[in-house]
Amino acid sequence: MSLVDQVLSVVLTRSSSKENPTSHKLSENIDKIKQKIADNDKEILKLGEKLKAQDKLIQRLEGNDTHRVCLDPKTRAKRIKFNQTGYDITHSKLQKLLEKDDKYQTQLKKLPL
Repeated sequence: MSLVDQVLSVVLTRSSSKENPTSHKLSENIDKIKQKIADNDKEILKLGEKLKAQDKLIQRLEGNDTHRVCLDPKTRAKRIKFNQTGYDITHSKLQKLLEKDDKYQTQLKKLPL
């Protein structure tokens, strides 16, 4: 039994023992308050479900993959994005890095960058 129910039951027993004409109105008001509390609890549960759904959507949009290829709107260059490490590099930068190293020259010519 919740604290609200305990308080309401005490108020009802005291008011009914005195045989006040307002006890009936009081019990009606108590029922209305209980109904509002139940409605608020239902609304809170609905909002909680919406938040969970939004969190799942955000996680999907951010991408939980180890890597993915996306398009940069400013330079329209393909980007390789490693989400776990937060490391970003464009293909042009990657090409410059590979040109510096001689052992990757043959592999660089084979790659369609």
